[in-house]
Amino acid sequence: MTQLEVFAGFLFCAFEAPTVAMPEVPVGMIHVWNLTNPTDAPLEFHLDSQFAPYAHSSRVTSMLVTSAVEGSIDPTKMILATGEQSGTIRLWKPPTSPDQKVFTVQQTFYGHVGEVTSLVICNNFLWSSGTDGSIRMWDPVSGQCKYLLTSTTPNMHSDAITGLMLWKDQGSNYVLSSSLDGTVKAWSSDGRSRSARARGR
Repeated sequence: MTQLEVFAGFLFCAFEAPTVAMPEVPVGMIHVWNLTNPTDAPLEFHLDSQFAPYAHSSRVTSMLVTSAVEGSIDPTKMILATGEQSGTIRLWKPPTSPDQKVFTVQQTFYGHVGEVTSLVICNNFLWSSGTDGSIRMWDPVSGQCKYLLTSTTPNMHSDAITGLMLWKDQGSNYVLSSSLDGTVKAWSSDGRSRSARARGR
């Protein structure tokens, strides 16, 4: 298992395994169990149910399961995003009827050069971080990268980004980032660094 999330009574599990379509090659797969009926067959994430019955071509390294409406646990309001070892990020559409058993791709984001380490939603943007030392902010509708933070950005980390976390302070939203450079930084919703930061030993 590479990632686990629980949301609205569902268990999301990412793992690496071969598929029937490609029995010799391990790929990134995601299964979802309804915890009310855990013995039922899991739902699955498919790029294409016939030719690519898996979520990613490499290991799933990050997974975000949240709601489009703050505090809601309505499964129809779920936002699901996943990132993989090779840098691709995907936004997924939940099944729209009880008969549908597959999550389908809604949007694909390209840009990271290396493993995607974390995903968060802040002010309607999807934020992602990677071992390439960058933080990207994506428009979920168009799939375009709107902001990019790299080593050339003032006050940016100097090593791989290991995680992101949403932080709310006095009515404003910020994103905290941690890095192998030993620091934690706070970013405003437009990608500007806040002065507060912490350094570990």
